[in-house]
Order: sequence, then structure tokens, then C-alpha cells
Amino acid sequence: MAGHVYENAGAYTARLTVVDGASSSSVTTQITVTDGNATWPGTQTICIANGATPVAGQDGCPIGARVVNSADFDATVVANQCHNAARRCLFRRGDQFTASQRVSLTSAGPSLVGAYGTGAKPLVTLLAGGGSIFQIDQGNFDIRIVDLQMRGNDESDSTAIGIGLAGNYPIRRMLLLRLDISHFDNQLALRGVTENWLPRVNISNENAIVDSSIVDGPGRGGNDLFVLWERSLFLGNRIGDKFDLQGDRRGEHIIRARYTEGVAWNHNSMGLLNDTGGRIGCGDIRHIMKVVSDLTTELFPNGVSNENVFADNYVSSCKSNSWDLDIGRRDSTPEAANQGHRIFLVERNFFTKRFSDTPSVSLQVEGEEGMVRNNVFDLSGPNQGGGQTGVRVWNRAPIAPAPVPTRDVRVYNNTCYRDAATPGAGRCVSITSDSTRAIVRNNLMYEASRTSGQASELLADGGVGTLTCTGCNLAAAANPFVVPNPRVVFDFALVSSAQPVDAGVAAATAPVNFDTSGVLARDGDSNGTAQLDLGAFEGGGASGGGGGTAPTAPVLLD
Repeated sequence: MAGHVYENAGAYTARLTVVDGASSSSVTTQITVTDGNATWPGTQTICIANGATPVAGQDGCPIGARVVNSADFDATVVANQCHNAARRCLFRRGDQFTASQRVSLTSAGPSLVGAYGTGAKPLVTLLAGGGSIFQIDQGNFDIRIVDLQMRGNDESDSTAIGIGLAGNYPIRRMLLLRLDISHFDNQLALRGVTENWLPRVNISNENAIVDSSIVDGPGRGGNDLFVLWERSLFLGNRIGDKFDLQGDRRGEHIIRARYTEGVAWNHNSMGLLNDTGGRIGCGDIRHIMKVVSDLTTELFPNGVSNENVFADNYVSSCKSNSWDLDIGRRDSTPEAANQGHRIFLVERNFFTKRFSDTPSVSLQVEGEEGMVRNNVFDLSGPNQGGGQTGVRVWNRAPIAPAPVPTRDVRVYNNTCYRDAATPGAGRCVSITSDSTRAIVRNNLMYEASRTSGQASELLADGGVGTLTCTGCNLAAAANPFVVPNPRVVFDFALVSSAQPVDAGVAAATAPVNFDTSGVLARDGDSNGTAQLDLGAFEGGGASGGGGGTAPTAPVLLD
């Protein structure tokens, strides 16, 4: 599952290719992108500045555009009908604007609020008591909000962009592109407040949040992204870094998804990415990302989240959260009995605990037909003590049998690491007694030398019918990586002479490793037979696994 935003006018051929290691299948579709000046000709485009009045045809303001000089963001958007008609409002880069009242977006589109000119993105600051900048209301369709800085006032319940309080209508085809959002309690609140949602009927869909920064929330109990959506895209964003302005660590989850179907969560940096200035990332016993199935109380089985992909993300633990990425159910209460997840893929993510001060689980999943493959779990952290876990497969349903069981989860070709400075003992893979028919193969763990009684565990298997094998998961005795103290993702590529090279067994589904060359298995030990390596990498590194230099990192490293 993938997505892309086309910004330049023209005709494009998009191709999707699916491979299974032995064969491939492709499908193409034609996409035509219309020039913005043709979509919004003449006075359907409005150029707004705070200072000198814009001149149409100069400094990036299109020829024939209407021009406005005003510092009042919300009044200007409404007066020029960019909220309810096919209009394009462009604010001058480098200028600053204020918002005192929310703008209700009801346009049937196409509409756009964005920027023109050169320099810094226009800054829109929400004044005290303003509530939110944009409110998505009934009738919205095909809306773009692009290239703006939106800064809140750190007030409780403040929002940059949110669904209106009426609540049970979808957002459709909304693009949020290259936004810098900060200092709102609920930065993006795209889930509505009523319970009258029906999957594939009135759930928000075909939306995309791309290349945006959503950081520095005040930590008053709100989320950076609270969403309920289908067939959508969260791509290339930086999200997290909550403050603790109240001093009670109420930061809440960074991302909370009440229901998701067919969503790609790819190439994002999330969590505590900057530990300065009192930032904690998310609250105590909270998560970087929590994906649940809140609709199942009334809508089981249709309300079970399904068919989601989490790939190529950089996930950095918060100061004291309990779990980083949680895929499954809200909790173990009777109200959440029907929750879980069906058909999910977690691949090529890099999890790190470099800022964490509490033992936590990097990834936990509960559901059926899931794949966890080719992830790197760096469990190192000098302030944590023991107890860190890479991936846990379990089920918290308060009734048995669980309506959504945890079964048929594959855990393939993951790498776990703990450095010598991390005290206590950790665990790479945990399969609990609530899991059935898990398959655990080709996983690799290495921890630097430690004192007696502190050795970490490669696999804790308490599951029913878990399929594994002798030697197909490895706790390496010597450092197999291309650097002695790995920190970023490609430090975990293998040295060609390392024990895990060509030590793997064939998996039912071929792994998609960090080596993006397309080679699924190499003859790393030069014995004439190509065989999978253990861990997240198949080769890569200056002298690793069959050679060549490491490819460009597919994840954001900071």
C-alpha cells in the first residue's frame, strides 16, 4: 500500500507492482493533474498580504488574481469565499496573520488555502479564546490546505483543524500538505464527536496528511492527531514532542485512531524527537500511536480496524510511556471486548528508546493475520532498567474466546539490540498464552557484554501452536553489525562474515528488507547458495552480506 501527491500539472502513469519473491503482478492507471491557474482562473484566486498590497502577476501572485491587504486571516478567507466555494486563497510568504474565530469549511471544492511568493511559510496565529482555525463542516469535498504555519495558544481544547461539533458526516478528499502545526491541545481532531458512524458509508476517506510537522503540543490531555478514517494516507510527517506545561505528564497519545481501514502510515518520524525544553513526547502510560476499533461496541464485526500498513517509520519512545506502537484494542474493559485488528503489516520501521526513562514495549499487536517483518528494535537506554521488549503478540479481551482472536501473526526477520550501558534484561519477541498459530522465524538479537543474570531473552513463547525452529532465530554471541555501537538504522547492516549471514530459513512470505535493491536473498557466505540472512537486513553495509554500500535510508532518522 502506497500513496503519492502530484503537484505539477501533466499526465502521469502510476504503476503498482506486487511481488512475492517468485513472481510479480503490475497494474497501471492514468492520472491527469490540472494547472492551478486553470482550475482557479482570474479572480477565483485571491492573493492576500499583511503590509504592501499584492500586485497580480508579480512575486508569485497569478495574473488576474484579486488582491487583498489584511492581517485578519479568518475574516479574509470568509469574505473571499474560500471556505464555501471553488476559490483559491494565497497568503504571502513571510507575512504574519491572526485568527480570532474558526473558519467553517463547507466548500464542495475544488478549493485551496495556501501560499504564494518566496521565503518562510505564512504564519497564522490563533488568538486567545479562538478555539480552532479551521472547522470541517457538512458539505466539504476536495479541499487543500497547503504551506502554512499554524500556531496555537496552548489553551485546552484548542485545535488547528477539526471536524465540526455536529459530527457524523465524512471528510472526503482533503489534502493537508507541508503544514507546520504547533501549540494546539488537539492539533488535528479529525474524528467527530457523535457515534453515528458506519464503515464504508459515512467514514472520512480519501484524505492525505503529507510532509507536515505536528509538534510541540502543550500536554493538556489532547492528541496531536485524533482520527477516524478509511483509504487515506499519513506520509512523511514529523509528529510528537509534546510539552508538559501542567507538570502532570497528561500528554496523552500522540496519534489516536478510533477506526482505520486501508490506511498507509508510512515514512513518518514520531514520538519524542527533541528532548529539550521540558518536552516529554506523550503522557505517562500513553502511547506514540494507538490504533483501535472503537466502533465495535455497536458495529461488530464491521467496525474492526483492518488492512492497514505501518512502514518505514522512525519511532522514538517518549519519556515514560508504556507502549510505543499499539495495534489492537483500547483496553481490557467489557466495552472493548469486540476490539482488535485484522490484516495488518508492520515493516521496515526503526524503533529507538534513546530518550526514554521507563521500560516499555516498542510494538504490541493483538489481532489476526498480521505480519511484523524487517523492523529494527534498538532497546538501549541508560535510564530504563530492565524490561524493554521489541514486539509483543498478545490479546487483552475480557471474554473467551476473544471475538477478534490473536492468531496467525507472522514475526519474520526483525533485529533487536541492547548496548552495554543499558542495565537489566530485555526481550526481543514475546508470544503470550493468548496467541495461537504465530510463526516466528529469522529474528536476530545481539546485546553487548553484560554481567551474569542480566542476559536478555530472544524469544519468550507462551503461545498455542507457535511455529518456530531450532536455529532459525539467533541470539548472536558476537557483534554482527558493521559498526561496534549501532545507533541509526543502517548501522544494523550485517558484516559479511557474521554468524547471521545466510543462516535464515525460507519464510511463507518473502521479507522486504532495508536493502531496497529488490534482492530478496543473496549468497552472503559465498557457498554457491542464496539464502536469507537473519534480522532486518539482507546484506548492506560496506562489507556486509554480499556487498555494496548501504542504500539511502528509507526512514527518517531524526
